[in-house]
Amino acid sequence: MEVKLPINRDGVTLSQRSCQMTRTHLLFIQAILAIAIGCAKSEPTQQVTGKISYQAKALDHGMVSFFPAGGRPIGAAITPEGSYEIELPPGQYQVIVNAPPKLPAGFKEGDPLPSHDPNALPAKYSRQQTSGLSATISLQDETQTVDFELE
Repeated sequence: MEVKLPINRDGVTLSQRSCQMTRTHLLFIQAILAIAIGCAKSEPTQQVTGKISYQAKALDHGMVSFFPAGGRPIGAAITPEGSYEIELPPGQYQVIVNAPPKLPAGFKEGDPLPSHDPNALPAKYSRQQTSGLSATISLQDETQTVDFELE
């Protein structure tokens, strides 16, 4: 038994027309949402710079991450001079620093990893619960400086 769906004068079945309308409505809603999100007011941010040292020497690689209460972390790379630069909304932050051990010169993929790096940053600085690092960021006319001296 063959079921024939009603066809309108365009030669399109009613179920096809319904799907086309649903797709059109979804595209329209997505466009409106994209415009609304794009036009939303962005939170004011503060330019923050700082230096990170470990055992009184500039930390020459790694990443510093700022964790706001209940929000996503915002991170910045640490330069070879031990500095970082980031824009943050004002507020309180827990801070972590990650600096994985450096690979020796001439290291190739497949070589065994070095067993110990005497200059490696202790793991406690890479966890929110144990880093002990925090920062308070406030809106200022000038760049705010936040340095971290790790021991």
